[in-house]
Amino acid sequence: PELDSFLQGQGYRVDAESSVMTATTATVRERARGASRFSLHAHSGFTARWLDAFIRIEGFSDDRRSAYERILGTIGPPACFVLVHDGSEDLGVGMSVAERGWAGIFCVATDEKYRRQGVAKQVMSALADWSQDQGARNLYLQVVATNAPAVSLYSRLAFAHLYFYHYREK
Repeated sequence: PELDSFLQGQGYRVDAESSVMTATTATVRERARGASRFSLHAHSGFTARWLDAFIRIEGFSDDRRSAYERILGTIGPPACFVLVHDGSEDLGVGMSVAERGWAGIFCVATDEKYRRQGVAKQVMSALADWSQDQGARNLYLQVVATNAPAVSLYSRLAFAHLYFYHYREK
């Protein structure tokens, strides 16, 4: 608490307050079941198509590509990269990493034109199924606390808030 107050006093503002949420894998699988409106591909490593979709959907510039390639390419534990598409159009992505009975859910993003149509729920269903197959009894994820639609979806899937964290920037 003292460090946070000190940084605030030095002109560092809060950036990206995030909520860490957890749920049991079995409950998420049960609540996400039936979410299979679109086609889905799952791979144990990221593909160029998956990374292209992630960068485009998130609105990132292509100069982040090499950093993401390095980060995602060096994941040690088992990982699953999911891409939801409707023919040639990529609608949503997500990934999971499993280790020691837990799986972390990361990079869940849905193309703006397809939000509220079940894409993220389908991603979560596939990742929860894969996580269970990896022996993960529990799931965790981080979500920007002000992203009300995502927080609402995760809550409906039985994720509960565990703690907040944030970054600060000058």
